[in-house]
Amino acid sequence: MPLNLYADPNSYHTNKILFASALTGLDIQQPKNGAADSGKIPVLELEQGQCIFSTNAIARYISAIRRDLALYGQNLTEAGQIDSWVEFSTHELEVPLGTWQLQKNGTPVPAEVVVAAKNDTQKALTVLNNHLMTFTYMVGHRLSLADICLSCALADAMKSLFDAEFRQPYGNVVRWFNLISAQPEFQKIVGNIAVAVGKPAVVTKTAAPKAAPKKEAALKKEAAPKSAAKKEAVPQAGGGAPDEAAIKAIGEELRVLKEKLKGEGVSGKKLNDNAEVKALVAKLNEAKTGGGGAAAPTKEAAPKKAASPKATPASPKAGGAVDEDAMKKIGDDLRVLKEKLKGEGVTGKKLNDHPEVKALVEQLNAAKAGGDKKGDKKSEKKDDKPGEPDRKAILKKVIKEGGKRGVEIEGAADMGGLQFFSTSVDEPQGDLEFLVESMKAMNNKPIPGDEERKGCSGHIGKMIFSAGTEQLAIVAYVPTEKQGELSCKEWLEAVLANFGGAVADVKDDLCQGYVKADGNNNVFPLKIREPMILEANNFLRKKGLFPEDNSDDDEMVFGDDDFPS
Repeated sequence: MPLNLYADPNSYHTNKILFASALTGLDIQQPKNGAADSGKIPVLELEQGQCIFSTNAIARYISAIRRDLALYGQNLTEAGQIDSWVEFSTHELEVPLGTWQLQKNGTPVPAEVVVAAKNDTQKALTVLNNHLMTFTYMVGHRLSLADICLSCALADAMKSLFDAEFRQPYGNVVRWFNLISAQPEFQKIVGNIAVAVGKPAVVTKTAAPKAAPKKEAALKKEAAPKSAAKKEAVPQAGGGAPDEAAIKAIGEELRVLKEKLKGEGVSGKKLNDNAEVKALVAKLNEAKTGGGGAAAPTKEAAPKKAASPKATPASPKAGGAVDEDAMKKIGDDLRVLKEKLKGEGVTGKKLNDHPEVKALVEQLNAAKAGGDKKGDKKSEKKDDKPGEPDRKAILKKVIKEGGKRGVEIEGAADMGGLQFFSTSVDEPQGDLEFLVESMKAMNNKPIPGDEERKGCSGHIGKMIFSAGTEQLAIVAYVPTEKQGELSCKEWLEAVLANFGGAVADVKDDLCQGYVKADGNNNVFPLKIREPMILEANNFLRKKGLFPEDNSDDDEMVFGDDDFPS
């Protein structure tokens, strides 16, 4: 029987509730007449006659009824983070954004209020953009109530209020919004909204012609109208007009470098003061003046060659001529690859450390150096050094994460009365050997006297997943006392069957498997991870070892009392 929702059908607040209900599969209907005509709305009327009012309260209730989806978080920590972003959306984003939209829709609003609203909106978007620099979703590694609330709040503004120029500094927000708005449930409730990021290159090209007439006018006043174009160049330069291709190539190189540095956490003044950034800015300014500049002759063997704009980007260590077309092509390939990896959830340091990204960066550096092979050898030596020490460092992180996750699993299982649990971990990065170590860390017995409890979940059956660039690794564990209820091998094989996976190792209590990435068939580890977790839980349900979605047992549902805000 569908639940009645009394709410304004044209409000984005209502969309938050409907988006959450579409994801959970909860049947909700909106009566045309009734409580929505008067009194406090929105109101959700439950089957027993009780009512829940206010948007966030209703959305929390709906998100918490499907634990397998974890829309309200996989644990108390995630639930707290989700609440933080829901409150941020309500108070920091929706208030100023609503004021700005009122003015846009024709409602009289004082000018100073509109200016303040725009500034506050930009501040909120900056916070979101910085957060999403290293996160695919707002909390954890899957869509949550935080994404639902923020995307619905931004939908109208993305469609009609934020133009390309306004969106340009918020590339991470736009990428995230496109990911959420591509969900079928979002499109069913809100509609199809695709937003493009404003490109800096477009801004640069439109700005340049505006500056030129001013300089020409100034030169005309000096009674030299015909020589205006030549006087734009620096007096020391022997070159002619600016080379647009060279300017574009240096600009692309500068953007690639900035993206790399931002991925390493360098931003603001530190980004602009970076030595490499400064050098490229100087080259860009030099190219804009027609290839001249006093700095060029000191770095080049033949000062007269400074007149050639294409010689400007060349590095002093270069072993040959710089191939601008090759640099542009490699730069384009690098951007396409990064966008693809970001879409798969690979960001930050993991993005820069990706082998394909590293290979293209090396090619780009080689192209900049004019094909000098010495630089290649140095980079090869650097790549050869990370080996066993790196694996030891990763293993340390894997064990630390596994120990903490084990305690979380123990708590969640005790709270819900669960005997089996399915979840994901990050640190193993798709490596089966590491994932096995993570499972062992989860199962470790607590050490008396330790300040921090670790492991503690050896009595709980588990299937854990870890996504890497090459594969999704899966390890299943069934404790000895529960092997009469569930076969570890059967559980793993059932989960792998629908995704073309393979079994790597089988034991009574511990089984290993994997699914290889296959771009041609749209098989990506991060993309299939959540559906496989759901499949693992569904298999348990068929065996009667996992609570049904429609369970009325209070212990099986996380509510507001379980996750205090």
